[in-house]
Amino acid sequence: MDFKIFRFLKEYQPFQLLKDQELEELVGNLEKREFEADEMIYQQSVSEVGHVSIVYKGKVEKYLLSDKKNRKFIEDVKVGESFGEISILLNSNNAVATVRTVEPTILYNLPSTNFLLFCHSNKDFGNYFTDRVGQRMFNDRYGLYMAQMKEQIFSYEDSDVFFTQKLKSLNVREIVSINEQTPIKEVAALMTSEKIGCVLVKNKASEYIGYVTDLEFRNNVVVTGHDVSASIIEIMGTPIVSISEDSLVYEALLMMFQSKINYLVIKKSTQFTGIITRNKLLSSKAKSPFVLIQSIKLAHSVEELTSKWKNVSHIVVKLLDRGVKAEIINQLITAFSDAITINIIERAIREAGKISVDFAFLALGGVGRKDSTLSLEQENAIIFQDVPEKRREAIQNYFMVVGQSVNDALDEIGLTYNPFGLMAGNSEWCDSLSRWKDKYKGWVQKPTPDTAFKSISFFDSRLIYGNEKIMDDFQDDVVKLLRKPSKPFFSQLDKIAVEHRAPLTFFKSFQLFSKDEYVNVLDIKKAMTPIVDFARIYALSNGIRTTNTTERLLALLDKGSIRKKEYYELIQAYHFMMFIRLKHQTKMMTRKNKRPNNLVEPDKLTNIERVTLKEVFKVVDKYQSRLTQELPGFFKKLSSIAGT
Repeated sequence: MDFKIFRFLKEYQPFQLLKDQELEELVGNLEKREFEADEMIYQQSVSEVGHVSIVYKGKVEKYLLSDKKNRKFIEDVKVGESFGEISILLNSNNAVATVRTVEPTILYNLPSTNFLLFCHSNKDFGNYFTDRVGQRMFNDRYGLYMAQMKEQIFSYEDSDVFFTQKLKSLNVREIVSINEQTPIKEVAALMTSEKIGCVLVKNKASEYIGYVTDLEFRNNVVVTGHDVSASIIEIMGTPIVSISEDSLVYEALLMMFQSKINYLVIKKSTQFTGIITRNKLLSSKAKSPFVLIQSIKLAHSVEELTSKWKNVSHIVVKLLDRGVKAEIINQLITAFSDAITINIIERAIREAGKISVDFAFLALGGVGRKDSTLSLEQENAIIFQDVPEKRREAIQNYFMVVGQSVNDALDEIGLTYNPFGLMAGNSEWCDSLSRWKDKYKGWVQKPTPDTAFKSISFFDSRLIYGNEKIMDDFQDDVVKLLRKPSKPFFSQLDKIAVEHRAPLTFFKSFQLFSKDEYVNVLDIKKAMTPIVDFARIYALSNGIRTTNTTERLLALLDKGSIRKKEYYELIQAYHFMMFIRLKHQTKMMTRKNKRPNNLVEPDKLTNIERVTLKEVFKVVDKYQSRLTQELPGFFKKLSSIAGT
């Protein structure tokens, strides 16, 4: 027993009502959970409440929301207080309210079964909670919401919030496993009787080594006529794809869509704890943004995709209104644009006629970093496998046709052409693996301002479609080249790093300009560029290969390359500018029916936003100055990096 928690609970009601023996038993059943600030623990009417939570440290906020009235009832739950009991006692374990942490919080959770046993065995303890419910009903607002809930007027929170929950807050299916020598026929019978779509396979040492789903039976048994008396190991799938229980729903869905899988194994630390399905997550919210991703995958025309892309702006408006973090919105927009691009690539290949030459379609720039906004500018490339020289030109022409078809369709939908021609339909950006390697080597060894600019694009590249090995082969070669870059190359990087400065005058007022119909504006994208450059170059010098700006900064913090204070300054500055950028773009799309841009009018911002933006620009200027001072030292550091 944890005597520290025992003594803690003795200070608070209703735990003072328990006898010492009862309290000892209660403490023995508690599970510790730690949360960061602004984390969702439960979502109203969506989450299943499996325990009563006691606040040991920090604070959480409970609120009820009626879509019909759009009014909130807010209650803070402080140290020594609990929540979850109403959902267990009165609402069949369904969350009555949404619960979020206000600050870093430690909870001790008592499973609902144990809670109900204590309520039954100790009447004073049970009456404490039922009396508290009765007292709350005298509060007009609380009573109104509870009445609405009972009348089934009470509705879900906007579905847009659902995917910000952690997986551990969901009710996931327990793992069903079988031995590797189990006959295929027995496994099929088990899955049918248990009504499950996935089982895990264990070896003789009880280690998980694979999985079986309906897909394995269809592809490896039905189609091939495989002997059903054979061992399941002969047809199982590998590897097992897992995700941490601390990951958010949106991360799980993104992984499923990107990996083209329907099941994910949930793990706590290194232990598998359950299985979640794509259908389960999507059916939990019929209006989930991820349903739109699924519909994009099934779209049959560019016109249909154009309509769906326009819907994205309305989703983003709701997310911003709900206070969803900019980094999550960026990733969601990236998921939408990826799904659209994949749909178009597959259509372009069907129209051009499929050929047996592997290739990789890469996203570069902002899309490559997963920092996507609604003002997406294409930046992509095709690398196809090496073929005999006599075939190379014909194969290149084929992929250029595919690339041009993709570029044209994306522009029609709203993902505009790259003004510098950095697109897969351009011969310079569509070539064989060997020629790409030679080309990049020339860029690094004999750089010009133009080629240095182009080379940076591949610092932010990632695979959208095709053969991952081709992309990895090319990126490995790029990393080797950058271990020994030429001094002229780093000189060009230095010039690029100071090209875009924070738009502040000497007297710290906004530095504005006018362009066409836009008067007294600032380019918020260019204002963000110094932080993107800072994260990219520092990551490069530390051998960090992730491309996302937020992830790069976090990796730099983990490596000790930046301090915690610096990390928070950079993150907060970057995300605030991204918030302003997304807010501006959604207004252009939803209110003005225009293609979004990055030209923000400070006069249209609130006073708080203007003041904050000026302070953010000071942060940008500080770190850009630091980057230019330290850039020469990165040359030596890059040369010393090995094995990245």
